[in-house]
Amino acid sequence: MNKVITCVILMLFTCINFGYAGHKDSTALQKMLLDYPVDKKSKMAISNLDITTYDDLKEIEAQIEIAPDEAIKELDRIVKIAIKENLHGSVTFAYNLLGRAYKELHQPQLALHFMKLAEDSYGAGKLKKLIKVSTRYEIPAIYYLDLAEIYIQLGDYSKSIDHFIIYKGIEKNSAKIEEADYAIAQNLYALKEFEKAIELYEKILSIETKAGNYLQKQLCYSRLAACYISLGNTEKGLSYYNLSMPGANDANIIDQFSQFNENQKIVTDALRKQNLTSIELDIRNAALQFVDNGLENLKLAQAYYRDNNFSKTISSLDEYFKNISYNLIDLNEIAVINKVALELQKRNEPNKALVYLLRFNELSDTINNRLATLEQRSKMLGATGYQNILELEVLQKDVEMSENTIYHLMRESELKENLVGFQKILISLLSAVLLIGLAALIYIIRVSKQRRIANQQLALRSLRSQMNPHFIFNALNSVNSFISMSDEKSANKFLTEFSTLMRTVMENAEHDFISLSKELETIKIYIELEHFRFKDKFSYHLNIDEDLDEDAIVLPTMIIQPYVENAIWHGLRYLKASGELTIELSKEKNDLKIIIKDNGIGRAKSEELKTKNQKKNKSIALKNIGERIKLFNSLHKVNIKVTTDNLHEDGSGTVVTILIPQPKNG
Repeated sequence: MNKVITCVILMLFTCINFGYAGHKDSTALQKMLLDYPVDKKSKMAISNLDITTYDDLKEIEAQIEIAPDEAIKELDRIVKIAIKENLHGSVTFAYNLLGRAYKELHQPQLALHFMKLAEDSYGAGKLKKLIKVSTRYEIPAIYYLDLAEIYIQLGDYSKSIDHFIIYKGIEKNSAKIEEADYAIAQNLYALKEFEKAIELYEKILSIETKAGNYLQKQLCYSRLAACYISLGNTEKGLSYYNLSMPGANDANIIDQFSQFNENQKIVTDALRKQNLTSIELDIRNAALQFVDNGLENLKLAQAYYRDNNFSKTISSLDEYFKNISYNLIDLNEIAVINKVALELQKRNEPNKALVYLLRFNELSDTINNRLATLEQRSKMLGATGYQNILELEVLQKDVEMSENTIYHLMRESELKENLVGFQKILISLLSAVLLIGLAALIYIIRVSKQRRIANQQLALRSLRSQMNPHFIFNALNSVNSFISMSDEKSANKFLTEFSTLMRTVMENAEHDFISLSKELETIKIYIELEHFRFKDKFSYHLNIDEDLDEDAIVLPTMIIQPYVENAIWHGLRYLKASGELTIELSKEKNDLKIIIKDNGIGRAKSEELKTKNQKKNKSIALKNIGERIKLFNSLHKVNIKVTTDNLHEDGSGTVVTILIPQPKNG
């Protein structure tokens, strides 16, 4: 009996030491987690990175209008750092600036995507919620200004107005509020709500008159003129137009001429839409002393042609040819030259017709080249933008998984603290009651067993978490390759399929076992994505025994995919001709039997072709799935078996057979 008591005491003192050591480790872990950066106002050392990054972003913000392309490159670099370091404020600000940069490049779809990311990011981060730290970031006024201007580029003037109104409610600067009113009035004009536009322009005109801003008054007059002309009140519209003409006493005459170019365009466009060609001609002729004669003579020629005045059309074009402006982006602007050339041929003036035709071809080539350059640049920006979006989404998923790991460590630390406290209470009572000590020993043994099971479950979850990024990055490479070679429509289709695949994989990763139907759903999407990339390399067949109840049969999540991936990437991909991938599922006694066959180059030949890095990645992936199966067998008391053989005697092709026992009631 004495020996037993001595043994118990020694074991309990060991537990005391273990308890204090555990307490110390747990405290250190909690301190580490509490030191995790929460916002840029934190006084901790790591938060200095957020402040530094924020300063860098402010410098980039000042250069966006000047060099948006370069700004995007720097922002892409900074946002990846900010995501990895969980610098929530910098991530939000960077998304906002990316949206603004793409707006400057007239890529409204990409701009809108990043502005939505910024909107989602304003508020507390996921980890901050987990550790009960409340931090929110106020949405700045300029965010709504950027959105309003993006919606103008998209042609959604109603939404643009809505965001300008929100912007005005936040912005304190009266001059900027007045600029927003100008933009709202322009949107109302575009929506053909001319009465509302007039009401707002008259309000702005009153403010500009009191402030003595002559150039702004001219702008208001011309816009009021366009509104009244569009409403059919041409007389009142022309009276406002006359007020917008340059004068010698109120402002610098050069600035007035520059402003008048814009004013005259607004009014003549309104007259043209109302088919008031004769009035448009009068205004354009009167404006020749104030505006760019090159383009104005071309526009005069268009108006004269519409008015069936061929001689005036000829004279206006001749004046245009004396001072040609190549600042054109629309073939419709020079269509009148081709029409006149054809008319000259009919009138038996071949020499002059040839001159006009040569001029038309020269200008057409210039416009087409400019349009081709703009289109190519737009495609390149779009492809780069979508690729950056994918990379950021994957990086964000990695960070979220890391945050979840930290959260689980915190929960484990709390449980450990509770256990240590309970052990200390038991130990303090040991000298008084030996039976309590014996009970404590039994309790510790039981808890240790539970901890071993919990550790196995945690290890299994960790292996699945390691596997998901590996799988996602391989699938992402396939999607990115297709994007670089395809058009935007195909890219969008692939992004949708890839999003579905990622969502399915992340949902299934939360469970040890899933139904065969869910596993097949993931496998089918994955194989289809790979087949789109390597469609000339292989065909595939999925043979499922009709007697299998796909919803009743269960198997470990993501157990088939690594072997399918291995067959495609290390067997079929290297074939010169098209190969074949076959997946067979059947019932063998009480086991689910899975056979994955490929007629690829075989394991030995594949090893010869691989680089050192590829061999390392393959060994890690296969070791990972091996460890998962081993843990499954131990934790769930099953006996999953995997065998790998050559398909043919010459070593080509590979056959992987997986046997998964099913519950007896299944």
